[in-house]
Amino acid sequence: RSTGGNAIGMTSVDQSLKDKAWEEVQIKAFTHWANSMLAKRNKKIVNSLQESFADGLTIIDFVEELTEKRLKQKYNRKPTMRIALITNTHLALEFLKPVSYTHLRAHETPE
Repeated sequence: RSTGGNAIGMTSVDQSLKDKAWEEVQIKAFTHWANSMLAKRNKKIVNSLQESFADGLTIIDFVEELTEKRLKQKYNRKPTMRIALITNTHLALEFLKPVSYTHLRAHETPE
């Protein structure tokens, strides 16, 4: 009788749980690191990276601290409309263009 697992008895459910646990550790580590960068501006990630970066303001603060440079483009300091959230995030990601980043799109962050 087959258990549906691989050679060492790990099922796809086991692997999925292991992958989820690894992802949670990575998120926790990145959040801690991001908070250490944002602390220089008396800011922090409140609930989650996605929520805190959604308006584009926190990610702008983060990339400015990361690069030790100021964003020269104007951005919306009190964004309320979705387009303002996306524009702020886009500006932050464009600011990082010389740095390699993958799997990040401005329109996905506010969601």
